[in-house]
Amino acid sequence: MTTRLEIVTRARQKAHLENSTFVDTAAPLFVQEAYIEVYHLFASKGMHMLETDTSPTITGASTYTLPTDFYAVLNVMRLQGSDYYRLQPVQPDIELAARSLTGVEANFYKIRRTATNGRTIQFYPNPTSGTYTIHYVPECPVLSSDASVVITVGPSDALIACVLAKKFCVREQEHNNELDDELKQLYFEVNRLAEQVEMTSPARIQDTRNKRTVDEFVFRYFPEEYW
Repeated sequence: MTTRLEIVTRARQKAHLENSTFVDTAAPLFVQEAYIEVYHLFASKGMHMLETDTSPTITGASTYTLPTDFYAVLNVMRLQGSDYYRLQPVQPDIELAARSLTGVEANFYKIRRTATNGRTIQFYPNPTSGTYTIHYVPECPVLSSDASVVITVGPSDALIACVLAKKFCVREQEHNNELDDELKQLYFEVNRLAEQVEMTSPARIQDTRNKRTVDEFVFRYFPEEYW
């Protein structure tokens, strides 16, 4: 079990900023940022740290509000007798046709994100009844105190500490080749583990943001290799 304080302490040591007063002030904000970045990176590579589910009450409408902690969908299932049937995400080229589908059971879905309505799920066609379960990855937990537990998978705690140390170094305009090398090594280790996970075919997030999440992480910490 790793706490926020332990992550910050390790990051201080990696950045050689054990006595920095700036770190004392900035640590709570920066450690949360680092946690979110790594949490999203792992989720995008099929190694999500948390998952949960929700079952909306079907009323015959096409669109239903998702929980406020929703981050990304893993799968959507419909109970059919004693078995579960997996719905497919609707593709852009068939969405118009899917809107005209009729029936009592949904076969496709689409996750929507808008400023006014938040996160919603739309079914195609509109289900009139039944049990639909949405398995999803929730948003990254908030580390509200030094005692808050950091949920980890594989080397994620080490990567969080390195990312945090990098943030400290950038803010203090310190360059640390040793830290950069460790950050790259950990990222390559994450990729290696992701390849192993992919072969076992677990539930993976069904979201077009996957590539963008990875690209943003690589561009932020390895800009010379991004290009």
